[in-house]
Amino acid sequence: IWARAHSRWNVAQWSNVLFTDESRFTVDRPDGGLRVWRSVGQRNNPQFTVAVNRWGGGSVMVWAGISATQRTDLHIVQGNMNSHYYRENVLQPIVLPLRNRVGDRFILMDDNARPHRARIITTFLEDNNIQRMEWPAMSPDLNPIENIWGILTTRLRTENHIITNVATLTEALQVEWNNIPQGVIRNTIVSMRRRCLECVNLNGAFTHY
Repeated sequence: IWARAHSRWNVAQWSNVLFTDESRFTVDRPDGGLRVWRSVGQRNNPQFTVAVNRWGGGSVMVWAGISATQRTDLHIVQGNMNSHYYRENVLQPIVLPLRNRVGDRFILMDDNARPHRARIITTFLEDNNIQRMEWPAMSPDLNPIENIWGILTTRLRTENHIITNVATLTEALQVEWNNIPQGVIRNTIVSMRRRCLECVNLNGAFTHY
């Protein structure tokens, strides 16, 4: 139902939406699956093994928002992202000023994570006339910021950053977030109609996005 209704939206309408999300990045490579060609009996040869830190060597959680014309700064989450943190450190200082600049056309997209749907968050949005987009459950493929997280991950590993600890990871994240071309971000927003149509055609199954 959601995808069918929003498949009628045009680019101008989607451009009013601030798509937001949190993501976690680890110092070590997050999913580690390396393919190696080796001879029979060479499985334990040190030449073909890589030491991996079980806990990823430390991690950084970030929050950000994107739209067709702008992005927020990359917010480094300090501590636990609960509803109070979300209101005081994200909505109040970051989202509200954006809403005030854009005006009544502004729409906030956040997912159905528990901190986002707490009563204090709903009250804050209502009190500040921030329109929230209803969002279908378990649909990360419909959120274009997920694609931007993927691009950010790739840039971290391909731009010769020396990442050895949380501090260097944080610095690299902020540099590469700012280096992503706005045109790339806009293209993910422009794809929203196609995402919705594909979701409809697949009867709600996950899309290729």
